[in-house]
Amino acid sequence: MGIRNVKVVIYVVVFAGLAHLSYAQTAEKGCYDQGIGYALQGDFEKADLQFKRCLMVDYPFTAPIDTCLTLIQDVAKHKIRKESALLIFRATDYANRKKVAVAVKELDKAIASDPGYPLAYNMRGVLYSSRGKSERALDDFNLAIKNDPGYSKAYLNRGILYVQLRNKELALKDFDQALLLNRRYPKAFFNRGVLYFKQGNYEAAESDLTKAIVLYGRYTLAYYYRGMVYANKGMPEQALDDFNQVIALDDTDVKIYFDKAVACEQTGRIDEAINSYKTFVAKAPLALADLARRASKRISLLQSRQ
Repeated sequence: MGIRNVKVVIYVVVFAGLAHLSYAQTAEKGCYDQGIGYALQGDFEKADLQFKRCLMVDYPFTAPIDTCLTLIQDVAKHKIRKESALLIFRATDYANRKKVAVAVKELDKAIASDPGYPLAYNMRGVLYSSRGKSERALDDFNLAIKNDPGYSKAYLNRGILYVQLRNKELALKDFDQALLLNRRYPKAFFNRGVLYFKQGNYEAAESDLTKAIVLYGRYTLAYYYRGMVYANKGMPEQALDDFNQVIALDDTDVKIYFDKAVACEQTGRIDEAINSYKTFVAKAPLALADLARRASKRISLLQSRQ
């Protein structure tokens, strides 16, 4: 298999995807967990201070810190009762501990208590979506938007659901609306950029992914997909730069080493390509066994040419 064919391999396997940046592995999680702890105790004043400290450590995109602050602020503004907010914080805690069914029940109670509060519908919709209950999720996102037409997160989440339902046209409309409401929304730029990438609209994808990175410089997946955009545009130097950035931020998904190796080949960095292929082979899980065998063949071929 020649170098030109390797580029095709990257494109075919890209949707195996990198794992999302794991907030649980960052130092900021302790700050966030402490804020949740205060909120569960009903001490919203301490929780508010703690979440604001988190904002000084990292951009709130990496955890629902901004959502927690909004919840506390809405209690102060009498948009929701404190009892209902406590139920939502309990749901958040259960969801963080992967107890989705219990989290949904807490949100059911919060919605019964404050039926016009959009944040609760949006959160329950996300949980329903994570369990594959698409119709219920769609209903909740619709209700969140009905109760607050300016709720950009609900548009974003409904757009993500439409992508899962293979309705790309409606997904794009929702991403557009989310960004119309909030022009500094990195996750919306990211999701629209990935959608453009899947449609082969590389120029638009590059633009959106770059905007996501400008807004949040540690956006691992945005670097990854922009690297893939560059690879498909025949720009291996730029692709390699982005793949190296992914590795520096979070190399949890070892497939990045395969993609880096391909970019190294295309830029004439043969020794670096061999080393990256070797790293991939050493770390690849069984699910990527076929790709590991391809990497081993590339190693043998490249070494035979030296």
